[in-house]
Amino acid sequence: MAQPEKHFENIFAKEHLKEGLTIGDQKFQAIADVMVDAIISINGDSKVTFWNKAAESLFGYKSEEILGKDLTIIMPERYRLAHKRGIKRFTETRKGNYVGEVIELEGLRKDDSEFPLQLTVATWGADEKIFFLGIIRDITEARQAKELSDALASINNSLTSSLEFSKIMKIVALGAAKAIGSESDALLVRDEKGWKVKCVYGLPKSYVGTVLAGKKARHLILVASTKKPLLVKDANTDDRADSELMRELGIGSLLAVPLFIKDVVEAILVFHYSYPTTFSQAQLDFASKLATSMSLALENSKAYQAEREIADTLQDAMLALPDKIEGIDFGSLYRSATEVAAVGGDFFDLFELEHGKVGIVVGDVSGKGLASSSLTSIAKNTIRAYAHHEDSPALVLEKTNDIIKRASSKDDFVTIFFGILDIKTGMLTYSSGGHPPPILKRADSSTFFLKASSPLLGVIGALDFFDEQEIIYADDLLFCYTDGLIEAKCGYELYGDDRLLALVKKIEKKSVQEIPEMIVKEVLSFCQHKLIDDVVLLTLKRT
Repeated sequence: MAQPEKHFENIFAKEHLKEGLTIGDQKFQAIADVMVDAIISINGDSKVTFWNKAAESLFGYKSEEILGKDLTIIMPERYRLAHKRGIKRFTETRKGNYVGEVIELEGLRKDDSEFPLQLTVATWGADEKIFFLGIIRDITEARQAKELSDALASINNSLTSSLEFSKIMKIVALGAAKAIGSESDALLVRDEKGWKVKCVYGLPKSYVGTVLAGKKARHLILVASTKKPLLVKDANTDDRADSELMRELGIGSLLAVPLFIKDVVEAILVFHYSYPTTFSQAQLDFASKLATSMSLALENSKAYQAEREIADTLQDAMLALPDKIEGIDFGSLYRSATEVAAVGGDFFDLFELEHGKVGIVVGDVSGKGLASSSLTSIAKNTIRAYAHHEDSPALVLEKTNDIIKRASSKDDFVTIFFGILDIKTGMLTYSSGGHPPPILKRADSSTFFLKASSPLLGVIGALDFFDEQEIIYADDLLFCYTDGLIEAKCGYELYGDDRLLALVKKIEKKSVQEIPEMIVKEVLSFCQHKLIDDVVLLTLKRT
């Protein structure tokens, strides 16, 4: 209990211990009437003996209407029996569950509307007389502020779950409307012709895509020009909104908040009510804070979309393969571990060489983003360039390693499998620099890993790399991949080499184009569709 209320209660008890509370006592009526909280007193029969002005405002009853009435008149039905029992118990034992405590429950106004309140109860008496004093505070706005704060936290968590603009807007449209209590809302984005409806909740879906301009966009234009929220309490009479549009959509009042990208209003979120209304400070604060969060999410989303376009272009370039190479059949697949628009470092390549030979490359650059893509481009182009002059994959990787070492930072490294396949003889000469060894499955289903004996690239210059050889017969399957496949996890358990070898071994009657998709599907099932690293797969057969 706050100190003023405690002081009032002490005076109240001393002066009225014998007399009870009298309405005519001007001294204490004056004290009570300046209190911002409702102050009510009842006797041992639950009859109201004191009722200050704040109580009149809070419950809607004048003092002359309520004095002498049972206190249960201001209680919802569900509390009345418990109240009667509590009064009786205290009268008999002088013990109560809530005396001296601060409790929260609901009160009942004269118009039968309920509201949340905070109640502090004190009691005093002598002989057989007993009185109860209640100090009551309306906590509607405090509770609403807490609920809106919790809702905002939930929406903010949702906003960080995706960078896709459409997903963000669906999350916000539903969550924000429910939180603030509006019957509908709409998100509109700046369009060359006006303001385009991007997402709605509680309005016809056909409204999406509509462009508002001219007088119909009057309220939107005002928000965009002032860069401030707009509150229209009565949309049918306030000329800041187009009354014809408001009637058409059944809108009686609205609250519009601007969303910014670099200080420019790029979108506007509008909450609608079917009736003229006012807004609490908690609702206005919620709308303002929501706008700030959404503006940041919108800016991040726009940056993400731009980066996504660059990333997709770069990724496509790193994963581009020829449509056809005579003498071989091949399939490939790239699977990102995340939706984030960072360019992955996994890559593959197939290219024709002289004398009926084909270069086969699968690699993985540490890290992501533009730096990673730059190193990937260097690795691919260097291998291609030297492969036309060197028959030894080991020599090609040695030279590639030296160039990568000069071009990269101390924390960068690259793993690469590079092989040169003679299509006519089936001889595969290869070198695997720190890369997971490819799997070779013979036509008779015998399956094994190729040797991998060379170091990582980019860590130390002037290293020796080693060539290995293996014959690939017609209908043998060469399966190349990056480590994201075997490092997929279920709990703490890795998918691992053994599972992958067994999976490749049991492949039957699948084309080289179907195999990568089938393999990834099995691995995703194992890790519950949560890869921890990107994956590329390249399958190849001689025809």
